[in-house]
Amino acid sequence: MTPPIKSQNANLQPSGRDNGPRNHGIDLLDEHMDEIEKDILRNILEKTCWNKTEAAKSLSISFRSMRYRLKKLGLSDD
Repeated sequence: MTPPIKSQNANLQPSGRDNGPRNHGIDLLDEHMDEIEKDILRNILEKTCWNKTEAAKSLSISFRSMRYRLKKLGLSDD
C-alpha cells in the first residue's frame, strides 16, 4: 500500500487577508494605490471646480462610479 501523496500546497493558508507577513506587501500596495487614486481624483475635481459630473466625464467613468470612489477614499462630503 502506497502512502497518500501530500500536496506541496498543504501548508499554505487560505488566500484571505489575515494581515500576516504574507499579505503585508499586498496591504502596502493597496494603500499606495489608494493614495494615487486620491491624488488623481483631487486633481480632476480641482480642475472641474469640484463638479463631480464633469470630473467623472473627464475620467470616462460613470457618475455613480465617481461617487463610489470618492466615498471609498474618504473624499466625499456625503
